[in-house]
Amino acid sequence: MLVYHPQAPYQGIPAENVFFASDERGNDCGVGFAMLLYQPHIFQERPVNIYFQIDAQPDARHMLLGALLARAAGMRAQFPGQKARVYTSVDIKDAVMIDFCRHNGLKMNDAEDLVELSSPERPAKLPMSFEFGGVPLGNDLEQNAFLMRMNAYRVASISWGMLAAYGSSQRFLAMAAYKNGMPTGEILAAGDGQTAFIGGLYVLPQYRRIGLGRALVNRTLEMMRGAGVMHVNAFVLRRSPAQQRMAAFFGANALRATAIYPGYDID
Repeated sequence: MLVYHPQAPYQGIPAENVFFASDERGNDCGVGFAMLLYQPHIFQERPVNIYFQIDAQPDARHMLLGALLARAAGMRAQFPGQKARVYTSVDIKDAVMIDFCRHNGLKMNDAEDLVELSSPERPAKLPMSFEFGGVPLGNDLEQNAFLMRMNAYRVASISWGMLAAYGSSQRFLAMAAYKNGMPTGEILAAGDGQTAFIGGLYVLPQYRRIGLGRALVNRTLEMMRGAGVMHVNAFVLRRSPAQQRMAAFFGANALRATAIYPGYDID
């Protein structure tokens, strides 16, 4: 089994953070990548978060994991003295990958829940000097810039493929709260039929605690309801106090657990 870097970025991820695996005949066996996320605004206790993802045949998974952990060690070294977490995302029903993570010593101490949001009685309103507007996604450059902004504040990254899938939905929304023409927070939502979900939301740290996040969610609920959507769902991390507070504000009703985030804590 051979593990190697691609010659060019992969789905917007630098080549040095991506590994491909192939067998002795040169057949592709899988891919893995790592993303460094410095998130003191989300996880104050462990601000250095390194997300990795493996999509590979069973024989290649262990080698890709080893390569990704070695790369993660180099990323973590950029922040001496700060606590870190190296983690991945696994579907709650994926027994094979859950067993793989357990076998390799990853802790199963974080999860994500799907919740249904209720619309507040008051209409969405931004503070003065802010305005709602669509996010331009007409070309690769705009899409990559949007994903970089969104993924900087996420635990699990949104790929180009996922964005394309969202865009093919019956209802698709990429909206920002703009100040002087610059996005200060953005939201991504999509859905089919009478159900939609919020796939991503962030607000820049310097613009938090003034209601931008709530206004973006509220406006999204208004637009989806106006398009005939009856149910708007969101994914909420159990270890994120900010996400838990947002869910509580919108009267979230827990539906089910959707993913586990196995990981290693590095002190």
